[in-house]
Amino acid sequence: MKVRTGLAALPLVALIGCGSAPLSAAELRQQATSICSRADRQIAVIPTPANQSAGNAFLKRGISALDPELGDLKALTPPADEAVVYQAAIKALSGELDALHSAVSKLDQGADPVKTFRSLQDALGPLETDADNAWRALGVSACLSR
Repeated sequence: MKVRTGLAALPLVALIGCGSAPLSAAELRQQATSICSRADRQIAVIPTPANQSAGNAFLKRGISALDPELGDLKALTPPADEAVVYQAAIKALSGELDALHSAVSKLDQGADPVKTFRSLQDALGPLETDADNAWRALGVSACLSR
């Protein structure tokens, strides 16, 4: 399973602006790569849980990296000829985050961790495939499954 903030984001916000003018394909690739690479760096330092009880904290830390990533990616305006594929990538990533939030909520309410993680893996599989296909088509390898 993969799990992909403040002052550090200010230069990025200035770079992407308000997102109203469409980016060129090259600008979209560069900015999306920057956003996903930042989230990757945050995810890379999250230790793999040593036991079931640490799984919820693991998911929460992943969500804390992925929520801002999704927001920053949504702020980008793709060129018209890549908009449909880009929106498919955003929709899949949003679905992944929804599944992660749902799993955390269930775990917070005392759900069985084994069943919850199995269900999460089942939910993430097709979403990861959809996201990866879209990111590949856009040439944004930094946003592929990680």
